[in-house]
Amino acid sequence: MKAAIFGTGKFYSIYKKWFTNIKIVAFLDNDRKKQGKILDGAPILSPNEASNLSADRIYIMSHYINEMTLQLKELGIPDEKIFYTFDLAELGFMPDVTVPEKKTADSESAEILLISDDLKLSGAQYALLYAARFLKKAGYNVLVASPVSGKMEQCLAEYEIPLIIDERIMTGKLMDLSWAQGVHLIFVNTVTYYNLLLKRDLRTPVVWWLHEPDCFVKNCLVEGLKNIACKNLRIAASGNIAKQALLKYNSNFNIDILPISIPPAPYLTKKGSFEKYVFSVVGGVCDIKGQDLIVEAIELLSERERESLEIRFIGRVDENCDTSFLDSAVRSGVVKMTGELDREEVHMEYAQCDVLICASREDVWPMVVIEAMQHKVMSIVSDAAGISEYLTDGKDALIFPSENAKALAEKMRWCLNNRSLVEKMGEQSYRIYEKFFTMEVFERNLLSIVGGYQ
Repeated sequence: MKAAIFGTGKFYSIYKKWFTNIKIVAFLDNDRKKQGKILDGAPILSPNEASNLSADRIYIMSHYINEMTLQLKELGIPDEKIFYTFDLAELGFMPDVTVPEKKTADSESAEILLISDDLKLSGAQYALLYAARFLKKAGYNVLVASPVSGKMEQCLAEYEIPLIIDERIMTGKLMDLSWAQGVHLIFVNTVTYYNLLLKRDLRTPVVWWLHEPDCFVKNCLVEGLKNIACKNLRIAASGNIAKQALLKYNSNFNIDILPISIPPAPYLTKKGSFEKYVFSVVGGVCDIKGQDLIVEAIELLSERERESLEIRFIGRVDENCDTSFLDSAVRSGVVKMTGELDREEVHMEYAQCDVLICASREDVWPMVVIEAMQHKVMSIVSDAAGISEYLTDGKDALIFPSENAKALAEKMRWCLNNRSLVEKMGEQSYRIYEKFFTMEVFERNLLSIVGGYQ
Protein backbone atom coordinates (compact mmCIF):
# COMPACT_ATOMS: atom_id res chain seq x y z
CA MET A 1 0.00 0.00 0.00
CA LYS A 2 1.16 3.52 -0.81
CA ALA A 3 0.37 6.44 1.45
CA ALA A 4 0.98 10.17 1.80
CA ILE A 5 1.35 11.80 5.21
CA PHE A 6 -0.30 15.20 5.81
CA GLY A 7 1.66 16.77 8.67
CA THR A 8 5.33 16.45 9.56
CA GLY A 9 5.31 17.50 13.22
CA LYS A 10 4.76 15.85 16.60
CA PHE A 11 2.21 13.25 15.52
CA TYR A 12 4.33 11.90 12.68
CA SER A 13 7.48 11.80 14.82
CA ILE A 14 5.62 9.63 17.35
CA TYR A 15 3.99 7.29 14.84
CA LYS A 16 6.40 7.07 11.93
CA LYS A 17 7.49 3.55 12.89
CA TRP A 18 3.87 2.46 12.47
CA PHE A 19 4.38 2.99 8.72
CA THR A 20 7.28 0.52 8.46
CA ASN A 21 5.43 -1.70 5.97
CA ILE A 22 3.85 1.19 4.07
CA LYS A 23 5.39 2.95 1.10
CA ILE A 24 5.31 6.69 1.86
CA VAL A 25 5.28 8.46 -1.49
CA ALA A 26 5.26 12.01 -0.12
CA PHE A 27 4.60 14.28 2.83
CA LEU A 28 2.23 17.24 2.70
CA ASP A 29 2.70 20.33 4.82
CA ASN A 30 1.29 23.86 4.74
CA ASP A 31 4.55 25.28 6.07
CA ARG A 32 6.32 26.73 3.04
CA LYS A 33 9.65 26.55 4.87
CA LYS A 34 9.40 22.75 4.89
CA GLN A 35 8.19 22.33 1.32
CA GLY A 36 10.87 21.09 -1.07
CA LYS A 37 12.83 19.28 1.64
CA ILE A 38 13.23 15.52 2.01
CA LEU A 39 11.96 13.68 5.09
CA ASP A 40 12.66 9.98 5.62
CA GLY A 41 13.37 9.55 1.92
CA ALA A 42 10.21 11.24 0.62
CA PRO A 43 9.62 14.83 -0.55
CA ILE A 44 7.66 17.38 1.49
CA LEU A 45 5.13 18.98 -0.85
CA SER A 46 2.42 21.58 -0.74
CA PRO A 47 -1.04 20.05 -0.06
CA ASN A 48 -2.00 21.45 -3.47
CA GLU A 49 -0.06 18.50 -4.92
CA ALA A 50 -2.25 15.92 -3.14
CA SER A 51 -4.43 15.06 -6.14
CA ASN A 52 -1.33 14.31 -8.25
CA LEU A 53 0.04 11.65 -5.91
CA SER A 54 -0.15 7.90 -6.52
CA ALA A 55 -1.26 7.26 -2.95
CA ASP A 56 -3.96 4.84 -1.85
CA ARG A 57 -4.44 6.78 1.38
CA ILE A 58 -3.61 10.15 2.89
CA TYR A 59 -3.08 10.03 6.65
CA ILE A 60 -3.67 13.27 8.56
CA MET A 61 -1.04 13.39 11.31
CA SER A 62 -2.22 16.42 13.26
CA HIS A 63 -4.86 17.53 15.71
CA TYR A 64 -6.27 19.95 13.10
CA ILE A 65 -8.43 17.23 11.62
CA ASN A 66 -11.38 19.25 10.36
CA GLU A 67 -9.29 22.01 8.78
CA MET A 68 -7.02 19.56 6.99
CA THR A 69 -9.87 17.26 5.94
CA LEU A 70 -11.72 20.21 4.41
CA GLN A 71 -8.55 21.30 2.65
CA LEU A 72 -8.10 17.86 1.08
CA LYS A 73 -11.75 17.66 0.03
CA GLU A 74 -11.52 21.06 -1.65
CA LEU A 75 -8.58 19.67 -3.61
CA GLY A 76 -10.73 16.78 -4.84
CA ILE A 77 -9.58 14.03 -2.46
CA PRO A 78 -12.52 11.65 -1.74
CA ASP A 79 -13.52 10.66 1.81
CA GLU A 80 -12.46 7.06 1.32
CA LYS A 81 -8.84 8.10 0.84
CA ILE A 82 -8.62 10.25 3.99
CA PHE A 83 -7.44 8.56 7.20
CA TYR A 84 -6.54 9.75 10.71
CA THR A 85 -4.32 8.95 13.66
CA PHE A 86 -7.00 6.75 15.20
CA ASP A 87 -7.11 4.66 12.00
CA LEU A 88 -3.50 3.55 12.51
CA ALA A 89 -4.50 0.55 14.65
CA GLU A 90 -5.55 -1.35 11.52
CA LEU A 91 -1.94 -1.23 10.28
CA GLY A 92 -1.22 -3.97 12.82
CA PHE A 93 1.78 -2.35 14.51
CA MET A 94 2.20 -3.30 18.18
CA PRO A 95 4.35 -0.87 20.18
CA ASP A 96 6.32 -1.92 23.23
CA VAL A 97 4.23 -1.34 26.34
CA THR A 98 5.46 -1.65 29.90
CA VAL A 99 2.66 -2.11 32.41
CA PRO A 100 3.51 -1.82 36.12
CA GLU A 101 2.42 -4.58 38.41
CA LYS A 102 -1.22 -4.33 39.44
CA LYS A 103 -2.20 -3.96 43.07
CA THR A 104 -3.24 -7.19 44.75
CA ALA A 105 -6.85 -8.20 44.30
CA ASP A 106 -7.60 -7.88 48.02
CA SER A 107 -6.51 -4.25 48.16
CA GLU A 108 -9.21 -2.18 49.83
CA SER A 109 -8.32 1.01 47.94
CA ALA A 110 -9.98 1.88 44.65
CA GLU A 111 -7.70 2.08 41.61
CA ILE A 112 -7.87 5.25 39.53
CA LEU A 113 -6.29 5.47 36.08
CA LEU A 114 -5.35 8.96 34.84
CA ILE A 115 -4.68 9.30 31.10
CA SER A 116 -2.59 12.27 29.96
CA ASP A 117 -2.09 13.51 26.40
CA ASP A 118 1.67 13.71 27.07
CA LEU A 119 4.12 14.21 29.92
CA LYS A 120 5.25 17.78 29.33
CA LEU A 121 5.35 20.06 32.34
CA SER A 122 2.78 22.64 31.21
CA GLY A 123 -0.79 23.68 32.02
CA ALA A 124 -3.04 20.62 31.53
CA GLN A 125 -0.23 18.21 32.37
CA TYR A 126 0.59 20.02 35.62
CA ALA A 127 -3.10 19.85 36.48
CA LEU A 128 -3.12 16.08 36.02
CA LEU A 129 0.06 15.72 38.08
CA TYR A 130 -1.48 17.64 40.98
CA ALA A 131 -4.66 15.56 40.67
CA ALA A 132 -2.62 12.35 40.83
CA ARG A 133 -0.84 13.55 43.97
CA PHE A 134 -4.04 14.49 45.78
CA LEU A 135 -5.81 11.27 44.79
CA LYS A 136 -2.93 9.23 46.13
CA LYS A 137 -2.95 11.32 49.32
CA ALA A 138 -6.68 10.55 49.65
CA GLY A 139 -5.91 6.83 49.68
CA TYR A 140 -6.55 5.81 46.08
CA ASN A 141 -4.23 3.53 44.13
CA VAL A 142 -3.20 5.85 41.29
CA LEU A 143 -1.85 4.88 37.87
CA VAL A 144 -0.92 7.34 35.08
CA ALA A 145 -0.78 6.53 31.35
CA SER A 146 0.51 8.57 28.40
CA PRO A 147 1.30 7.90 24.73
CA VAL A 148 4.74 9.51 25.05
CA SER A 149 7.38 10.07 27.69
CA GLY A 150 8.44 13.46 29.07
CA LYS A 151 9.74 15.44 32.03
CA MET A 152 6.76 14.52 34.20
CA GLU A 153 8.12 10.97 34.49
CA GLN A 154 10.64 12.12 37.09
CA CYS A 155 7.91 13.81 39.14
CA LEU A 156 5.74 10.70 39.05
CA ALA A 157 8.70 8.57 40.13
CA GLU A 158 9.35 10.90 43.08
CA TYR A 159 5.72 10.51 44.17
CA GLU A 160 5.92 6.72 43.58
CA ILE A 161 3.07 6.83 41.06
CA PRO A 162 3.36 4.04 38.46
CA LEU A 163 3.35 4.97 34.77
CA ILE A 164 2.33 3.30 31.51
CA ILE A 165 3.67 4.53 28.16
CA ASP A 166 1.52 3.26 25.31
CA GLU A 167 1.33 4.95 21.89
CA ARG A 168 -2.03 3.26 21.24
CA ILE A 169 -3.72 5.79 23.54
CA MET A 170 -3.88 8.18 20.58
CA THR A 171 -5.00 5.54 18.09
CA GLY A 172 -7.54 3.35 19.86
CA LYS A 173 -10.48 3.13 22.22
CA LEU A 174 -10.53 2.38 25.95
CA MET A 175 -11.86 -1.11 25.26
CA ASP A 176 -8.77 -1.82 23.12
CA LEU A 177 -6.37 -1.17 26.01
CA SER A 178 -6.11 -4.23 28.25
CA TRP A 179 -4.40 -2.31 31.06
CA ALA A 180 -7.39 0.06 31.24
CA GLN A 181 -9.75 -2.76 32.20
CA GLY A 182 -10.70 -3.59 35.77
CA VAL A 183 -9.96 -0.20 37.33
CA HIS A 184 -12.54 1.56 39.47
CA LEU A 185 -12.39 4.95 37.73
CA ILE A 186 -10.74 6.40 34.62
CA PHE A 187 -9.71 10.07 34.48
CA VAL A 188 -9.24 11.25 30.86
CA ASN A 189 -7.37 14.56 30.58
CA THR A 190 -8.05 17.00 27.69
CA VAL A 191 -10.57 16.90 24.84
CA THR A 192 -7.88 15.32 22.63
CA TYR A 193 -8.93 11.86 23.73
CA TYR A 194 -12.59 11.98 22.83
CA ASN A 195 -11.86 9.00 20.56
CA LEU A 196 -11.02 6.83 23.59
CA LEU A 197 -14.56 7.35 24.88
CA LEU A 198 -16.30 6.05 21.76
CA LYS A 199 -15.82 2.44 22.84
CA ARG A 200 -15.60 1.76 26.56
CA ASP A 201 -16.98 -0.44 29.31
CA LEU A 202 -19.97 1.61 30.43
CA ARG A 203 -19.82 -0.04 33.85
CA THR A 204 -16.55 1.80 34.60
CA PRO A 205 -17.02 5.46 35.59
CA VAL A 206 -15.05 8.03 33.59
CA VAL A 207 -14.20 11.64 34.46
CA TRP A 208 -13.33 13.68 31.36
CA TRP A 209 -11.42 16.87 32.20
CA LEU A 210 -11.44 19.59 29.53
CA HIS A 211 -9.07 22.54 29.15
CA GLU A 212 -9.41 23.59 25.50
CA PRO A 213 -11.12 26.60 23.85
CA ASP A 214 -13.28 26.37 20.74
CA CYS A 215 -10.35 26.98 18.38
CA PHE A 216 -9.07 23.58 19.51
CA VAL A 217 -12.34 21.68 20.01
CA LYS A 218 -13.63 22.57 16.55
CA ASN A 219 -10.87 20.47 15.03
CA CYS A 220 -12.18 17.29 16.63
CA LEU A 221 -14.44 15.17 14.45
CA VAL A 222 -17.88 16.49 15.38
CA GLU A 223 -19.59 13.16 14.72
CA GLY A 224 -17.28 11.60 17.26
CA LEU A 225 -18.25 14.16 19.90
CA LYS A 226 -21.93 13.51 19.19
CA ASN A 227 -21.55 9.74 19.60
CA ILE A 228 -20.02 9.70 23.09
CA ALA A 229 -22.28 7.83 25.53
CA CYS A 230 -23.14 9.82 28.65
CA LYS A 231 -23.72 6.80 30.88
CA ASN A 232 -21.25 6.75 33.80
CA LEU A 233 -19.47 9.77 32.28
CA ARG A 234 -18.82 12.87 34.35
CA ILE A 235 -17.40 15.85 32.45
CA ALA A 236 -15.51 18.65 34.16
CA ALA A 237 -14.08 21.77 32.50
CA SER A 238 -11.31 23.91 33.94
CA GLY A 239 -13.28 27.01 32.95
CA ASN A 240 -16.50 28.19 31.33
CA ILE A 241 -14.78 28.77 27.97
CA ALA A 242 -13.88 25.07 27.75
CA LYS A 243 -17.39 24.12 28.88
CA GLN A 244 -19.12 26.23 26.24
CA ALA A 245 -16.70 25.02 23.55
CA LEU A 246 -17.81 21.40 24.02
CA LEU A 247 -21.51 22.21 24.47
CA LYS A 248 -21.39 23.92 21.07
CA TYR A 249 -20.94 20.49 19.47
CA ASN A 250 -22.96 18.34 21.91
CA SER A 251 -25.56 20.18 23.96
CA ASN A 252 -26.60 16.96 25.75
CA PHE A 253 -23.53 16.96 27.98
CA ASN A 254 -23.74 18.00 31.63
CA ILE A 255 -20.45 19.71 32.49
CA ASP A 256 -19.11 20.70 35.91
CA ILE A 257 -16.36 23.25 36.55
CA LEU A 258 -13.05 22.09 38.06
CA PRO A 259 -10.60 25.02 37.94
CA ILE A 260 -6.85 24.47 37.82
CA SER A 261 -4.76 25.59 40.78
CA ILE A 262 -1.02 25.95 41.28
CA PRO A 263 1.33 25.45 44.26
CA PRO A 264 2.32 28.42 46.41
CA ALA A 265 4.91 30.69 44.82
CA PRO A 266 8.30 31.17 46.47
CA TYR A 267 8.46 34.32 48.56
CA LEU A 268 10.52 36.92 46.73
CA THR A 269 11.29 40.47 47.74
CA LYS A 270 9.53 42.94 45.46
CA LYS A 271 11.64 45.27 43.37
CA GLY A 272 12.52 48.74 44.52
CA SER A 273 11.85 51.89 42.54
CA PHE A 274 13.16 51.36 39.00
CA GLU A 275 13.53 53.96 36.31
CA LYS A 276 11.08 52.18 34.00
CA TYR A 277 7.55 50.98 34.79
CA VAL A 278 7.59 47.30 33.82
CA PHE A 279 4.74 45.47 32.09
CA SER A 280 5.47 41.73 31.77
CA VAL A 281 3.91 39.36 29.25
CA VAL A 282 4.52 35.72 30.20
CA GLY A 283 3.92 32.97 27.63
CA GLY A 284 4.98 31.85 24.18
CA VAL A 285 4.90 34.47 21.45
CA CYS A 286 2.12 33.35 19.11
CA ASP A 287 -1.02 34.68 17.48
CA ILE A 288 -3.49 33.43 20.11
CA LYS A 289 -1.59 35.12 22.96
CA GLY A 290 -2.05 38.56 21.36
CA GLN A 291 1.44 40.03 21.67
CA ASP A 292 0.78 41.90 18.42
CA LEU A 293 -2.13 43.72 20.13
CA ILE A 294 0.21 44.80 22.90
CA VAL A 295 2.67 46.27 20.37
CA GLU A 296 -0.23 48.03 18.64
CA ALA A 297 -1.32 49.46 22.00
CA ILE A 298 2.21 50.71 22.70
CA GLU A 299 2.13 52.68 19.44
CA LEU A 300 -1.05 54.45 20.63
CA LEU A 301 0.74 55.81 23.70
CA SER A 302 2.52 59.16 23.64
CA GLU A 303 6.28 59.32 23.23
CA ARG A 304 6.64 60.42 26.87
CA GLU A 305 4.56 57.45 28.03
CA ARG A 306 6.56 55.00 25.94
CA GLU A 307 9.82 56.37 27.36
CA SER A 308 8.56 55.73 30.91
CA LEU A 309 7.81 52.02 30.46
CA GLU A 310 9.33 48.72 29.45
CA ILE A 311 7.47 45.71 28.05
CA ARG A 312 9.08 42.34 28.74
CA PHE A 313 8.05 39.39 26.52
CA ILE A 314 8.93 36.23 28.44
CA GLY A 315 8.68 32.98 26.50
CA ARG A 316 9.65 31.05 23.42
CA VAL A 317 8.73 32.43 19.99
CA ASP A 318 6.47 30.03 18.07
CA GLU A 319 8.23 28.98 14.87
CA ASN A 320 5.00 29.51 12.90
CA CYS A 321 4.44 33.04 14.22
CA ASP A 322 5.16 36.05 12.01
CA THR A 323 7.10 38.27 14.42
CA SER A 324 7.69 41.20 12.07
CA PHE A 325 5.31 43.25 14.26
CA LEU A 326 8.03 43.19 16.95
CA ASP A 327 10.84 44.70 14.89
CA SER A 328 10.36 48.41 15.51
CA ALA A 329 9.32 47.96 19.16
CA VAL A 330 12.42 45.88 19.91
CA ARG A 331 14.70 48.32 18.06
CA SER A 332 13.31 51.23 20.05
CA GLY A 333 14.04 49.43 23.31
CA VAL A 334 10.42 49.54 24.50
CA VAL A 335 10.09 45.75 24.14
CA LYS A 336 12.65 43.37 25.65
CA MET A 337 12.70 39.70 24.60
CA THR A 338 13.94 37.35 27.34
CA GLY A 339 13.34 34.04 25.57
CA GLU A 340 12.15 30.96 27.46
CA LEU A 341 12.94 30.95 31.19
CA ASP A 342 12.78 28.21 33.81
CA ARG A 343 10.18 28.41 36.59
CA GLU A 344 12.51 30.01 39.13
CA GLU A 345 13.46 32.71 36.63
CA VAL A 346 9.81 33.34 35.76
CA HIS A 347 8.96 33.87 39.43
CA MET A 348 11.85 36.34 39.62
CA GLU A 349 10.26 38.22 36.72
CA TYR A 350 6.97 38.53 38.62
CA ALA A 351 8.87 39.99 41.56
CA GLN A 352 10.49 42.57 39.28
CA CYS A 353 7.44 43.71 37.30
CA ASP A 354 4.68 46.20 38.07
CA VAL A 355 1.84 44.81 35.93
CA LEU A 356 1.16 41.58 34.02
CA ILE A 357 -0.60 41.78 30.65
CA CYS A 358 -2.67 38.85 29.37
CA ALA A 359 -3.98 39.84 25.91
CA SER A 360 -5.06 36.35 24.81
CA ARG A 361 -7.57 36.09 21.99
CA GLU A 362 -8.91 32.84 23.50
CA ASP A 363 -7.57 31.27 26.68
CA VAL A 364 -9.47 28.93 28.97
CA TRP A 365 -7.18 29.27 31.93
CA PRO A 366 -4.12 31.57 31.75
CA MET A 367 -2.16 30.26 34.73
CA VAL A 368 0.21 33.23 34.42
CA VAL A 369 -2.52 35.47 35.85
CA ILE A 370 -2.83 33.20 38.90
CA GLU A 371 0.95 33.28 39.29
CA ALA A 372 0.84 37.07 39.17
CA MET A 373 -1.86 37.03 41.89
CA GLN A 374 0.46 34.96 44.09
CA HIS A 375 3.06 37.72 43.82
CA LYS A 376 0.41 40.43 44.39
CA VAL A 377 0.96 41.75 40.88
CA MET A 378 -2.11 43.26 39.24
CA SER A 379 -3.03 42.07 35.75
CA ILE A 380 -4.52 43.68 32.66
CA VAL A 381 -6.64 40.85 31.24
CA SER A 382 -8.50 40.31 27.98
CA ASP A 383 -12.16 39.42 28.46
CA ALA A 384 -11.49 36.40 26.21
CA ALA A 385 -9.41 34.86 29.01
CA GLY A 386 -11.51 32.55 31.17
CA ILE A 387 -10.09 33.85 34.43
CA SER A 388 -11.63 37.28 33.76
CA GLU A 389 -14.96 36.00 35.11
CA TYR A 390 -13.37 35.74 38.57
CA LEU A 391 -12.05 39.31 38.45
CA THR A 392 -13.64 42.73 38.90
CA ASP A 393 -12.48 45.54 36.63
CA GLY A 394 -11.06 48.40 38.65
CA LYS A 395 -10.94 46.43 41.90
CA ASP A 396 -8.50 43.53 41.53
CA ALA A 397 -7.65 43.74 37.82
CA LEU A 398 -8.16 45.78 34.67
CA ILE A 399 -10.23 44.03 31.99
CA PHE A 400 -10.35 45.14 28.36
CA PRO A 401 -12.34 43.90 25.31
CA SER A 402 -10.42 41.28 23.36
CA GLU A 403 -8.83 42.51 20.11
CA ASN A 404 -9.21 46.15 21.19
CA ALA A 405 -5.73 47.70 21.16
CA LYS A 406 -7.11 51.17 21.93
CA ALA A 407 -8.81 49.92 25.10
CA LEU A 408 -5.62 48.09 26.11
CA ALA A 409 -3.60 51.29 25.61
CA GLU A 410 -6.04 53.15 27.89
CA LYS A 411 -5.58 50.52 30.62
CA MET A 412 -1.79 50.79 30.32
CA ARG A 413 -2.01 54.59 30.50
CA TRP A 414 -4.17 54.34 33.62
CA CYS A 415 -1.51 52.18 35.27
CA LEU A 416 1.20 54.70 34.50
CA ASN A 417 -0.87 57.47 36.09
CA ASN A 418 -2.16 55.50 39.11
CA ARG A 419 0.80 53.50 40.36
CA SER A 420 -0.16 53.43 44.05
CA LEU A 421 -3.68 52.20 43.16
CA VAL A 422 -2.15 49.49 40.97
CA GLU A 423 -0.21 48.21 44.00
CA LYS A 424 -3.40 48.11 46.10
CA MET A 425 -5.23 46.22 43.32
CA GLY A 426 -2.38 43.71 43.33
CA GLU A 427 -3.09 43.11 47.02
CA GLN A 428 -6.77 42.59 46.18
CA SER A 429 -5.89 40.09 43.46
CA TYR A 430 -4.06 37.98 46.05
CA ARG A 431 -7.37 37.62 47.92
CA ILE A 432 -8.95 36.19 44.75
CA TYR A 433 -6.12 33.65 44.62
CA GLU A 434 -6.72 32.65 48.24
CA LYS A 435 -10.46 32.27 47.70
CA PHE A 436 -10.46 30.26 44.46
CA PHE A 437 -7.05 29.00 43.38
CA THR A 438 -5.01 27.58 46.26
CA MET A 439 -4.09 23.90 46.20
CA GLU A 440 -6.35 23.32 49.20
CA VAL A 441 -9.35 24.60 47.23
CA PHE A 442 -8.38 22.44 44.24
CA GLU A 443 -8.04 19.36 46.45
CA ARG A 444 -11.55 19.83 47.86
CA ASN A 445 -13.06 20.40 44.42
CA LEU A 446 -11.25 17.40 42.92
CA LEU A 447 -12.36 14.99 45.63
CA SER A 448 -15.91 16.29 45.27
CA ILE A 449 -15.83 15.42 41.54
CA VAL A 450 -14.24 12.02 42.07
CA GLY A 451 -16.08 11.21 45.30
CA GLY A 452 -17.93 7.94 45.72
CA TYR A 453 -15.29 5.61 44.27
CA GLN A 454 -13.26 4.91 47.45
